[in-house]
Amino acid sequence: MEKPTKAKWDREQHLTRLFFEGRQEEDRYYVTGAIEWAIGLIPGYAVLSAQHVKTGVLWIFEEFPFWTVQTVGMEKPLWEFFRTAWKKYLCRYFYYSNPKDHSRFLRQVYQEPLIRSHPVFVEAEYASKAHDRLDNLILEYQRQGKIKIDKEAGDREIIGNLYDQLSEKHKGLVLDEDTIPGIKALRCLLAGITKHPYQKPMMTDEEIPKSYV
Repeated sequence: MEKPTKAKWDREQHLTRLFFEGRQEEDRYYVTGAIEWAIGLIPGYAVLSAQHVKTGVLWIFEEFPFWTVQTVGMEKPLWEFFRTAWKKYLCRYFYYSNPKDHSRFLRQVYQEPLIRSHPVFVEAEYASKAHDRLDNLILEYQRQGKIKIDKEAGDREIIGNLYDQLSEKHKGLVLDEDTIPGIKALRCLLAGITKHPYQKPMMTDEEIPKSYV
């Protein structure tokens, strides 16, 4: 999957302008992410998306399975994902769906000195009974070509990537929900975007967030 090489904040539209190698013009995207926190022996999963404002197509540019927020031994820490999310995409907002675990991990995020620009977390607020609705929405996006997923993303040594997890679920091979943290993160992302879609700002003189300066 072709990924952007540079990002710039569009103050007037409150969007992110992403630049791609070999293109003369940049495109404007609504950039957000989602986190499924690690639980027990199941790794967590983070995704970063950019929704093209003109076409509505949702690009999943980054996937990151993780065990910890901070560096512990040889484990893959989540701070690496947040660094990439900010440096490459200017992504500040991330949805989450498990308040019980979120408070514990949130402390680790703000205590980690390697996370230079602190992310902003927004609760997606969806219940377990909404899984079927969100899975249908994912399937609808796929059938309409409105979601683009990198087949080679993630780290298969930790867990199958989002493409693999969706393929197994569609084939009926998923027997335990805990084995699909990537899909859980995608559900969370779509729940958040559905509830908080991009809206063109009414006023354009709003102060730029300090994180963007």
